[in-house]
Amino acid sequence: MKKIVQIIVLQLIFINGITAQNDLDVLRYSHPDIGGDSRFISMAGSMGALGANLSCVNFNPAGIGLYRKGELNVSAGIQTTTSQSNYNNTLTNDFKTNLFLGSLGLAFAWEEESPFKDETSRKKFKNWSRRHIIGFTYNKLNQFHQNITISGNAFQQSIMNDFLSAAQNYAPSELNPFYEGLAFNTYLIDTMPGTLTDYGTYFYLDKTFTHQKKISIDGGINSYGINYAYALNNKHYFGASVGILSGKWNYESTFDETDNGDSTEYFKNLKFSETIQTQLLGINLKLGYIVRLSEYFRAGAYFHTPSAISLTDVYSNRIEVNFDSLFGQRNVFLSDSSGVGNFKYSINTPFRAGLSIAYLFKKYFSINVDAEYIDYKKGNISSKTYSFSEVNEGILKKYISAINYKVGFEWNISPFAIRLGYALFGTPIKNSISNYNQIYTAGFGWKFKENKHVDFAFMYRNWKENYYLFNPTFVNLSNLSFNRIVLQASYVIRF
Repeated sequence: MKKIVQIIVLQLIFINGITAQNDLDVLRYSHPDIGGDSRFISMAGSMGALGANLSCVNFNPAGIGLYRKGELNVSAGIQTTTSQSNYNNTLTNDFKTNLFLGSLGLAFAWEEESPFKDETSRKKFKNWSRRHIIGFTYNKLNQFHQNITISGNAFQQSIMNDFLSAAQNYAPSELNPFYEGLAFNTYLIDTMPGTLTDYGTYFYLDKTFTHQKKISIDGGINSYGINYAYALNNKHYFGASVGILSGKWNYESTFDETDNGDSTEYFKNLKFSETIQTQLLGINLKLGYIVRLSEYFRAGAYFHTPSAISLTDVYSNRIEVNFDSLFGQRNVFLSDSSGVGNFKYSINTPFRAGLSIAYLFKKYFSINVDAEYIDYKKGNISSKTYSFSEVNEGILKKYISAINYKVGFEWNISPFAIRLGYALFGTPIKNSISNYNQIYTAGFGWKFKENKHVDFAFMYRNWKENYYLFNPTFVNLSNLSFNRIVLQASYVIRF
């Protein structure tokens, strides 16, 4: 069982493209993205001190405390992610497009009745105000949709070397049925004469092989929020949000290895297919505060508890092999499947804390700056059936704390508003000198009626990853670069 889990973990490493253990699973659900309604996205999610937006509950829930009226908000959009791979100096492009529901929210606000009834008291306590706001929200926090194609030629680099390495010192009955066991059952590898745990192949591997891997990833993380805020004298705003997380991460890949130029005797090609379907359910708590420092300045602060996430993986693998000849027979085709496996585990993400400052010039102009701290070393993974102590120790050694910066700008020229934003997410990986990724946003709003308006958002994001087709001991690095464009529209009703 231990060997099977280790191999599954190893496959997840290659899926994510970094030569580590399954700390990448922790990172996938810990690293923030910008999701919410169109106004929020067009300002790069930088509204921690501005508030008056339902998507603020994803960062600073005190933001809904600035509502004086109720609001209904719905958003939808389209996302396109393009990828380019560089494998042994061969460039390959791919893309994926998907539609999504970005946000859905409803907020109610009501004032407490003033206890001061006489005119003298009212004048003396003219700033007295107590307001309650509750909100129910859905927000798409992360989207994983992407297609990747990696192709190129490699000399003396075959996945069969990895099968051989994984099989050594294990009897055939002990081989992992999801990986090297499939290679054994299709005669890609076999025990050497007179041994039970020493493996070899029926053909030479010091040749040139053509590789191609196609990867398709779907899914995302959704947050359902139950939110409350309290406004005190229209100066101090307190907020809390309970977030229920749900989502999925679906992965399918096909790796093809072909004898380049028919130079390898006996072997023609193989196809190794993998499928992983992950379902997740989690919960977290977010607390926030905003204060009006003056007529023009506001400041905000927030804290997110770690998200406790339960996950279930369902996975299966299949291999298909074509031989030029095998045991005296020509053009032999063999295949084998692993069957379906499943694995349950839990992830705790790091806590998050942020500070915000906003400047507002009446109702014409505003700018907000956020700085968010995340200590990625605090993430961990666990399971009732397997110890991940080595993985968690690796997280402590490999990851660092990071600060994410976001800035948003809004200019109101009634009935229109123009918005711009920029976000820079710091790298979570120790000894990395590059930024993890950058996000550029823009948008505009149109208030076509007194209590109704529409918002539009554009978001561009780029990032890079490293990827290995199989065990990095036996194959060169592939460099991946991604570009993502999101277009989204929102319809908002104030009441």
